[in-house]
Amino acid sequence: MFFEKFVLVLLTFIISFTNLSAQQIKLKPVELNKKNKTITVPYEIIENQSFPFEYDVKLYYSSNLGESYQLAEQVSGDVDEYIIADSIYSNGPQKEIIWAFYEEDPIFNGQNTRFKLDVGFVPSVMGLGGKEWAWKRLYAPGLGYHKKVKRHEKFKWRWVLPTVAFYGMIAGGIIYRSESNNLYNQYLESRTLEDAQTRLNTANNNQAISTSLFIGAGTLFITYFIRTYIKGRNNERRQKKVIEKNKVNTELQSYYLPNQGLNFGIRFSF
Repeated sequence: MFFEKFVLVLLTFIISFTNLSAQQIKLKPVELNKKNKTITVPYEIIENQSFPFEYDVKLYYSSNLGESYQLAEQVSGDVDEYIIADSIYSNGPQKEIIWAFYEEDPIFNGQNTRFKLDVGFVPSVMGLGGKEWAWKRLYAPGLGYHKKVKRHEKFKWRWVLPTVAFYGMIAGGIIYRSESNNLYNQYLESRTLEDAQTRLNTANNNQAISTSLFIGAGTLFITYFIRTYIKGRNNERRQKKVIEKNKVNTELQSYYLPNQGLNFGIRFSF
């Protein structure tokens, strides 16, 4: 009975997340389930990027025409962290938040009601590799990390830099070690004390440089191995949470709210 006082403005909002319109939210008319005393807030995620995002969606409601809002806590469905638009792991871009208004506020009567969504987003881990990439590309340090377990919108060839640096240090270490050995052999054949001392010092310096380069290459290799392993392991853990969160939900029967008072707003956090 009290819901007959609702006034629903049939407006659909499309608001861009970024200046490039990479992501958009399309809000739809709310629906009422009188039997379960819930309100469904449907929305759609529209992505225009080559890779997916994960969204952290919060629903807020106001009972004073938007002068103040409070977080809706008795919610289920496509809300909170790990929300994706991918149709493989979820219902696709069509989303809905189920708000159990009676559990949250037994005296809620729908008058002067406004809703808004607070939406944060980050690049999704779906499609990224796991910890196995730490040892799958040992010949190219940086490839597993920058190309397989981490997503780069720009500088996709970033993995080349550590790989070139690694082989450059290996090559430099070999060259300096070879020069050091040659100078040491010359030192053994020196006929004057001055020549012997000069060649020995230079040989020792080259050997020190060679050792430093080998240590640098080893450090770079181990660092990227560890980084790739940790990032890949974290990817796997987060992917499990995303898949669990976005399981295809059983379709709930809901009833269209035949009046006009609820309105929508949307706010974004970056």
